[in-house]
Amino acid sequence: MIVLDASLIIDSLLPKLGERHRLAKEILREISDRGIEVLMPKIAKIELLSVFSRKIGNRAIEVVTSIGEGVTFVGEFYQVAEAVAPKVRGRAVDLYYTALAFKDSAILLSCDKLQVENARLAGVEAYYVPDDFEKALERIKGIRASP
Repeated sequence: MIVLDASLIIDSLLPKLGERHRLAKEILREISDRGIEVLMPKIAKIELLSVFSRKIGNRAIEVVTSIGEGVTFVGEFYQVAEAVAPKVRGRAVDLYYTALAFKDSAILLSCDKLQVENARLAGVEAYYVPDDFEKALERIKGIRASP
């Protein structure tokens, strides 16, 4: 199982980011091609809508809906987030991604360096895609597809 941070999705859809864009797209393609289960906290929809509405206006809802295909959005897991919070000194919304990965023993993939550092403090296997691309890709290739 893999937890995707919104930053990875955003980078994959913004060609102006150059190499970050290419790496994010390649990681997502590999996950999709292998049929690996992807989780995101439900709050990710709001995070993505907020970013994309500034970039593309009213089409944001359509884009976020299409992104959601193949992703399981997980609702409430507040107690896990609360338990993990003292180990992590990061942003509250990032904590939801970390807590979800922690709860499900999933890998966290992100293009947010601080988030990855904090997730590792909580004991989560996390990869900062711009720097850890090869390691992340190798790890993805070792995951079995979802049934």
